[in-house]
Order: sequence, then structure tokens, then C-alpha cells
Amino acid sequence: MVLAGHGEGESSSILEQWQVGARTLAHAAEVMRLPLPLRWVISGLGAIRKRLSGWAGSPHNRWTRAQAAALARALEARLGEPVPVRAAFASSEPLFEELIAESHAACRRVFVSMTPSDSRLSCGLLCRALVEQGAGAAQAVVLARLWDDPGFVELNAAHVLTSCLAWPGQAQTRETPPTALVLALHGTLVRGRDGRPPGFHTGQAEKEHFSAALRFALASEPAPPWHEVHAAYLNHAVGGTWTQPTVQAVLDELSARGFRRAWVFACDYLVESAEIRGELATTLADGPIPDARLLPCLNDSPLFIDFLAARVQQALEMPEGPWRCDPCPRPLRSEPRP
Repeated sequence: MVLAGHGEGESSSILEQWQVGARTLAHAAEVMRLPLPLRWVISGLGAIRKRLSGWAGSPHNRWTRAQAAALARALEARLGEPVPVRAAFASSEPLFEELIAESHAACRRVFVSMTPSDSRLSCGLLCRALVEQGAGAAQAVVLARLWDDPGFVELNAAHVLTSCLAWPGQAQTRETPPTALVLALHGTLVRGRDGRPPGFHTGQAEKEHFSAALRFALASEPAPPWHEVHAAYLNHAVGGTWTQPTVQAVLDELSARGFRRAWVFACDYLVESAEIRGELATTLADGPIPDARLLPCLNDSPLFIDFLAARVQQALEMPEGPWRCDPCPRPLRSEPRP
């Protein structure tokens, strides 16, 4: 069992940050024009900038390992036997590509894509690595499609409400200050510099579906501590036009309308990351809303781990179920090992 995450640098080491950046851009270069020298320069400058800013490293990998440990305990309780669960990553070590290439005694391996919105650069990296491995990886089960799972939507809605009500000093009623809830999603390219749609699966449709379903579930709460729910994007804004509106634009619009408080939940991220602790936190601290509150990600919360364990158990019982992202390639099937 492998939890397959994006992967980020865990320290302020320039070498580690450069390696993670270079691998991330190498993946991006599979679908867009990014010459190798440019990727190296961007990765190097990014690593130096993080070191000079005092950045101590991302908690992303640490939280993913915590999820793996918690999931192993939950699966053992469900199945009555130990189930090894490892965390592996696309851009930092251990790389899930290397785990896929390893020979295993187990007949079947389960890879869980730890990104809610499927795309060529999330579960697509995992599925393509399996295809390259060939028939030897055909028995692998890839768990994706979180964005399309009603149970995952309900889980997020419950997590948001619980996190809001658990905020220190938070009353369990609507409060006087106009308050909004902002759902932050990872942005994606919408049109290239030539004005054309990208020629790869960006995950935009999945993000829109998931955010709409979550907004509907949150709007159905009988007495929430917010008055409006909005979706917004964290964009890299390179290579063309990206998803709109941005988090900054939504906060500016809310402020202009008199909103003084905002809950912000990064619903497109399963763990805390450099993007959340860095860019998003800075945007909120420097933004126009005087009381902007960043809610925790799902991380290793018992509610999420129990949901994940149930999903894994279902996949083990029904490996041919609707678990994979539709646009992703499939390895050729082979006869299971005796």
C-alpha cells in the first residue's frame, strides 16, 4: 500500500529544495515547453529564495507519513492483519516511480493518489509510471477520483464545520460580523500563451465539480458560522491564463462588500504544504480581511483516515471498480500470480 503524494522539501537545504523543484518542473515539461536550462535556473533561484527567507521546510511529507501510519493501524483493525503502508512522492524521496519498479511478493499493490482533483500532473504521473513498468504493474490498483466521491464531499463539509466551531472563542451561532467561507483550490492552466486550451488533462473540470458539490453541502448546513461560501484558486500564473477567481481577488471583493471575517479552507489539499503555510498564509496575513482564519487540512484526522480505510477495503474487495481517473492510461492486464 502506497500513499502517493506530490512531495516537497523538508528542510532549508538548497540541494534538497533544488532537487524537488527540478523534479516538479521535469514533470511539467512533459506537457508544456520548459527547456532544461530554464528548469534548473528556476529551481535554483527558488531554492536560494527559500533559504534566504528563513523557510524551515515543508510539513507536506511529514503529514503524509503520519497519514500512512494512521491508515496502517486503521486497516489492521478492519482486516485483522497487518497491512504495510508507505508514503512515496512524485518529486521528493522516496519516489513512487522507484517503488513501482521494485519487485514485490504481494500479488496486488494499492496506490492511493493523495490529490483530490485528478489531472495529468497528479494521478496521471502515477498511472504513467505504472504503464511504463508494463505487465508487471498490471495488478496494481490506483485509487483516485476523490473529487467524485459524495462521501469525500460530506467528510470535507463535516471537517470544515467542526474546525470552525473548535476555533478558540468561536460561538456556535452566526456571528454579527459579516463572515465568508473561502474554499481554496490549486489553480491550473486554462489557456496557453497562444490562447488555446492546454493539450493535456488539467483537472479543471474535476475541481469545478468538487468545489460546486462542496459549496452545496456547506450551504445546506442549518446554522453555519458563515454567511456566504466562495471558491477561489491559488495560481502559479505562468505560461498563460489560469483559473479564476484567485484567493486574493475574492478577499478583495469580500472586503469591498463589508466582510470583516473569512474562514479559509484549502479543500484541494489533503495535507499542509509549502503553498498553504507560505503563499496562502501570507495572502491572508497581508490581505484586506482583518480576521482571516486558515482552517487545518484533513491531515491525519480520524474522520479522514477512517474514510480512506473504508475506501481501500472496498478497492481490495472490488479491484476493478471505478477507482481510476478516466483519462489516465491503464497497464496491460496479466494473469495474477498464484
